[in-house]
Amino acid sequence: MVEAVVERPTRWTLTVRGAPQPKGSLRSLRTPSGATVTTASNTPTLGPWMDAIAAAAQTERGDHPPVTGPVSVTMTFSMARPKTRGNARLHHVVRPDLDKLIRAVLDALTGVLFTDDSQVTSITAIKRYVQIAGYDVPGVIVRVESVS
Repeated sequence: MVEAVVERPTRWTLTVRGAPQPKGSLRSLRTPSGATVTTASNTPTLGPWMDAIAAAAQTERGDHPPVTGPVSVTMTFSMARPKTRGNARLHHVVRPDLDKLIRAVLDALTGVLFTDDSQVTSITAIKRYVQIAGYDVPGVIVRVESVS
């Protein structure tokens, strides 16, 4: 009997263009009636940003199910350079915060490339300005790799 063995990809790379959006902080507030209401400080552009990441991940994953084991994630965020700054600065040291950018990406990938973001055992992330115009655009490059 001949058996076909289909190997699952263990490494994916996605590129998503657009202005990277942070996932805001959650706040719980108690109303005068005693009920607790949780609000998020997300921007209206967060949903489309996360949808674009999930769509790119789904395309990259193809017909394979999400990984259930440990994964390592690397992200490079390229932020638009303000017109008031020259090309000399590389590091993006203003808002949005890197941890909130990471949170948006991980939440978008959950259920697509991996079943839960608790599977992420290693994260490497960089936030920088785009390079000279025409050679780089705002967005994120994400690499997800299964860890043995």
